[in-house]
Amino acid sequence: MAQPNRNLFRVTRFILLKGPSILRFFRFGQKFKKRILVIKADAIGDYMLFRNFLEILRNSEKFQGYEIDLLGNTLWQDIALKYDSRFIGNFLFTEPEKLYHAPLRVLRIGLKLFRNKYEIVLQPTYARTFMTDGLAGMAAAKQTIGFTGGAERIAEKYKTRTDKFFTEKLPLPPGLVFEFNRSKYFFEKVLGRQVELAGPSIPTVRTEKKASSFSLVQECRNAVGSHLSFWS
Repeated sequence: MAQPNRNLFRVTRFILLKGPSILRFFRFGQKFKKRILVIKADAIGDYMLFRNFLEILRNSEKFQGYEIDLLGNTLWQDIALKYDSRFIGNFLFTEPEKLYHAPLRVLRIGLKLFRNKYEIVLQPTYARTFMTDGLAGMAAAKQTIGFTGGAERIAEKYKTRTDKFFTEKLPLPPGLVFEFNRSKYFFEKVLGRQVELAGPSIPTVRTEKKASSFSLVQECRNAVGSHLSFWS
């Protein structure tokens, strides 16, 4: 961490490590809503490999009648709003790397998640991060499901503690290295059934003259160039 921001990071670290247990104490006796929070704050490429599973989740028999919210990254905000709004009740966009030095913003997001009274929090990213683990914990949901994960993007000393925020951690079977296949495995376990999805796709946009597909690369470039933060 950069030296000028060290104190800010220490405050953020305290919030992420202590906040979940404090909020879970205040959750005692409260009723949960039929509401799911999906946390996916990765870069554009990983989101494009993941986004089709939102439709699977939305249309699943198991979670019929649930409201689904998504905590995501501003880098792909435009893409998500354009293609996935029909599957999501509320979008919450942020810039996760900047949050490490913005403790007040972290606290504000965490309290917002807590007040939503989610019954279930899903974190389908295998390489978990300290920030997303902490925010998942601050939601204080009845169930918080993620991967066992490794220490690629989170220090082991923090992962040992954030592991406790999860009610269920899924071990990854050997050989699943492609991010799409990891997401598919995750949702198959959550839904308790096979997911019939061969690969990632994006809708075709039709004009009056002919059907044409948006270039995925161009969509990503546009999103990077025009992203905005809901948490400014």
